[in-house]
Amino acid sequence: MRGEKPNYPAGMSQMSNPYAALQRDDMLMEQRVSVMAIVALVVAILGFFVCIVPGLAGLGALLGVAALVIISQSDGRVGGRGMAIAAIVIGLIMTIGQIGVAIGVRQAWGTAQTKLFAPMAAIVSDAEAKDLVKVQAAMTKPGAKRLTQAHVDSFADALKDEMGAFKGSPSGMIQLVMAYRDLGPIMQKFQGGGSNDVIPIPVEFEKGIALLAVQVDGSAGNAPGTAVQVPIVNVKIVTPSGKAFLLYPGEAADAKAAEANVQFPDAPNEPAGKGEREGEAPADVDADAEVDAQPAKPDAPKPAEKP
Repeated sequence: MRGEKPNYPAGMSQMSNPYAALQRDDMLMEQRVSVMAIVALVVAILGFFVCIVPGLAGLGALLGVAALVIISQSDGRVGGRGMAIAAIVIGLIMTIGQIGVAIGVRQAWGTAQTKLFAPMAAIVSDAEAKDLVKVQAAMTKPGAKRLTQAHVDSFADALKDEMGAFKGSPSGMIQLVMAYRDLGPIMQKFQGGGSNDVIPIPVEFEKGIALLAVQVDGSAGNAPGTAVQVPIVNVKIVTPSGKAFLLYPGEAADAKAAEANVQFPDAPNEPAGKGEREGEAPADVDADAEVDAQPAKPDAPKPAEKP
């Protein structure tokens, strides 16, 4: 009837919400940690410790950003915001550091290629062309003075017969590392004498890779305002077969001695043969001549006659 209140079942009211129980159950659900945040943090930490893998830390930072997006859209059901932020921070720091190291290494490689490897390879190329003037221009003054055209010709001919035409030094860092790896057995055969004035670099020939050992004068310097030049004293090339070819068949110490005008003593004479020891006549000397050469002994005094 009009005016009478409806009779609701027990436990229900006029303003009851049929979804109230569902909302309460949803609010009681446990919050889970984002798997993406965990993966991002692990990848970023690996990028921190495994620095040789480029881009690993950057990948961790990107995964951290993706984890933050997922967490923000989960309405509180997914956690791990702190791990995602940590992954982003670690990834960015490592990425910036790796970029800086890469730029520094590239600049250092360019300097080494221009100031070190190129001049050393050029002297081999000039020697192959038998250009004495250019080879002498790349060496120190003492080394250039003792070098002759015959030395350059002999070096070029012997090296070409053994290794073929000269191609140059490695043009990239990867090629340089691979060449040093291939030169491992040759480095063991190469005898540097424990000296610190020898710079070994790999060079490429028509028949393979060889070791270029450049002897430098560590005491020499460049005058202020002049271009930096490697003070090359001598050049030695060791082939894969173990053969060694010297531009000048001498020691690096000879050049320093020549600069100081040091006179080396003559080579010692061969040891005396049999019969040539001190006080003895040579074996090829006539015995009669030896007797004649000896001074005559005075006659012994005769005894006095008895009266």
